[in-house]
Amino acid sequence: MAGLRETMKLRRRTSVLAASERLFRDKGYTQTSIEEISRAAEVSIGTLYKYFGSKSGILSELFR
Repeated sequence: MAGLRETMKLRRRTSVLAASERLFRDKGYTQTSIEEISRAAEVSIGTLYKYFGSKSGILSELFR
């Protein structure tokens, strides 16, 4: 069984990926900002960079 910390980490990653996918589809990759993704995913920009490194890192993860 995963601990609370791991569960929350997975939820944040999942939230960022879901928000990114939705925004990329609706607005396009270029027109979507990191700030919009973090707001939609309800995570800080620092958290987003910690997990994915960049917007292109998010896109790469979506293609996996």
